[in-house]
Amino acid sequence: LVKKETYQQMLAPFTLVDGSNATAGRSTRGMGCLVRDINGYQCVYHTGTTGTGFFRFPKEGLSVVIFTNLGDGNDFARDKGADVQTNVYKLAEEIVAEYLLKK
Repeated sequence: LVKKETYQQMLAPFTLVDGSNATAGRSTRGMGCLVRDINGYQCVYHTGTTGTGFFRFPKEGLSVVIFTNLGDGNDFARDKGADVQTNVYKLAEEIVAEYLLKK
């Protein structure tokens, strides 16, 4: 559906006006996607504020989708000592490690 060139552009770091790359924590911001390394695998992903996330591992042909009903996550974050997104990343890391290490 998407041309290879368009897909590559989605993953390429987005350059800001000052010439630096757009980042979000340990991730690089592409055009609509974030890219980071999870357990040694390239991950293209997008998350929401309620603890939802779509994580794609293109080279492995693996996608992980996480849905939660955590609301805005504030109570959950206070209970766990971390923000909801950190917990979603951790869950994705655990799923990927379990699946890919068994291949």
